[in-house]
Amino acid sequence: MEFADFFKKYGVKFLISIAIELTFFLIYYLVFNKTIVGACDGLFIAGMIAFAAGTFSIITNLEFLDIFAYSFLKMFSHISPNKMKHIAQMNGRYEYSKAKEERRKDNRFVFLSYYASSILFLIPALIIFIYIKISIA
Repeated sequence: MEFADFFKKYGVKFLISIAIELTFFLIYYLVFNKTIVGACDGLFIAGMIAFAAGTFSIITNLEFLDIFAYSFLKMFSHISPNKMKHIAQMNGRYEYSKAKEERRKDNRFVFLSYYASSILFLIPALIIFIYIKISIA
């Protein structure tokens, strides 16, 4: 895999994840608590959001939520049959899972981009937390 393909697949998600985490951090820090404790809390919240996204990515890739996704899409295929013809023609969740199988093989390691971005926010949060604990004691 070339670097350009690798960046398209995982780097863009990494950068988007960083942007979203930075937004959550700035909202928390600037709106709720402009102290060092607020910075620690904001970094932790932002890091855990990306960590949760990575965990949900793993869960989705392991087909745990296919029954819910298929049911949801099947319901909308009854409401709007013209837009969801491919879902309306499927006979069950197994067919839906088989249709998604190839895409899942291509995006097997997408969770790493979310985990890497969460580490960039969780490590400074941990450092600030240790600093706060040492300075209070």
